Amino acid sequence: MRRWLLVIGLAGGAWAPPLRAQLVAVRLEVAVGGSAVPAEPVPHFLVMLYRSTGEQEAVMTDEQGVARTSVPPGDYRVASFQAYHWRGQWFSWAVPLAVHGDSASVALTLANAHVRGRPSTGLAPGIFFATRSGRPELDVVAPDRRALVGALIAGAADAGWTLEHASDYQVVLTSTAGFMATALLGSYERRATLTLAPGADDTVRVIGSVTEIRDPGTAYQSADDITMGRAGQDLQVLLDAVGHQWGANGASR
Repeated sequence: MRRWLLVIGLAGGAWAPPLRAQLVAVRLEVAVGGSAVPAEPVPHFLVMLYRSTGEQEAVMTDEQGVARTSVPPGDYRVASFQAYHWRGQWFSWAVPLAVHGDSASVALTLANAHVRGRPSTGLAPGIFFATRSGRPELDVVAPDRRALVGALIAGAADAGWTLEHASDYQVVLTSTAGFMATALLGSYERRATLTLAPGADDTVRVIGSVTEIRDPGTAYQSADDITMGRAGQDLQVLLDAVGHQWGANGASR
């Protein structure tokens, strides 16, 4: 998800594309291991780059634990919103990265990781979101909860979701994007549920989940929780985007 501000300059009627040359190649590597243990790459791990001016970039590592992208120069924070389980511990990252010159790189390793115990979610071992619930989550200051609900609905609409139901405490979204309904395969639908849990000092936790529903509305309807897969990662990117926009308006925590 890219949210860079694109500025196009016109001079004498001719188009001048200056921004392309200003992008800096960035290489991110995620690996775990110690001095006595060979480093193991962490594949298919979603990492966020947050620019100090508010823009953000989501990238995922390949089979070798490496992700590559190009971003404008500036000061960034490289962070994971998933925790990686390795040898009985859970690791997540949030490290600074200065992007200048021709290229920049950072390695996310055990040396610069945050270590914590397993989230008390009752879920099987694997990759968990680096949140209190172990699921997609957003934590903001929202004195006006209805305004936050509106921001969530608007962000979801931009990402291709359709509103099914909304209240001060829950937002339910549906999407059929990427699915093909046929007589043989049946129809599929994804349903995202965002639960708004009020806290102290006007804080609100938004906790998300994603369900894949086959043959919705029929006697053959079945559902699977796919939160811990790519669908949940996409939902976290959506929540993160809403959180940063909310913060840009002075209300994020």
